[in-house]
Amino acid sequence: MNSIARAEARIKQLCCLGLPSEAIIPPVLRELHALVPSYHSNFFWIDNRDQITNVYQENFDETAPGDRRGARRGYPDPSGRRLAGGNLLP
Repeated sequence: MNSIARAEARIKQLCCLGLPSEAIIPPVLRELHALVPSYHSNFFWIDNRDQITNVYQENFDETAPGDRRGARRGYPDPSGRRLAGGNLLP
């Protein structure tokens, strides 16, 4: 089984466990990292009014290897609020 098929099978397994999405996003992102190299990852939960209700941020407050610009702090959402460390800020 190649790495793409293995990651796809693992993601399907995770999604079929019946666990809340907050529990499966970290391992899903790990599977995706095996296919698409990246250092910073974000996952946004959006409600039916298109408002961000939760955020998962991975390695967000760390500097990527070889990144000389330093760590970025916070992430602007479309409403103008800032997200930091997985929390919505007023």
